Amino acid sequence: MAEVVQLAVVAGVTGLLMSIAQWWLASKSKKEDYARQDAVAARVESARKQVEDAAKLLVNAQDETNRRTDEVAKLAVESDARIQEQLQKIHTLVNSDMTAARTNERNQTEMLVISLKRFKTLSEKLGLPVTTEEDETIMRNEKRIVELDSILADRLAAQHKIDEAAKR
Repeated sequence: MAEVVQLAVVAGVTGLLMSIAQWWLASKSKKEDYARQDAVAARVESARKQVEDAAKLLVNAQDETNRRTDEVAKLAVESDARIQEQLQKIHTLVNSDMTAARTNERNQTEMLVISLKRFKTLSEKLGLPVTTEEDETIMRNEKRIVELDSILADRLAAQHKIDEAAKR
């Protein structure tokens, strides 16, 4: 019977040791599993943080790009306004110079016609012949005066439109 008791004790101790070993192995396995889960969670958190940081950098870069684009657009509008103003001044000066030149040409042509008509009248009183060329020259210069009057009227009307547009 002592052998049976001994055997029962050995079997009991062996069972107990096996249970302890199984518990220890299971505990170790759980600890390793928890450690793996913690490592994965740490990597996921690190990746999330990197994505968050990248998103913040992207938003900041986009805001800076938008700010610079707005600044460029503002400068372009200001530049265009200055260019338009300069073009308006140039146009006004050119128009003014051209109008003055046409006015001067008209006045000179008118004086030429007056002089040619007086010369023709004097020639007729003195009995000198008046050539067809002289008559054609007078007619051609009278037509030129009419043309110049039309050009000057058009220029004046155009200038009034430009002045009104500039006021708006």
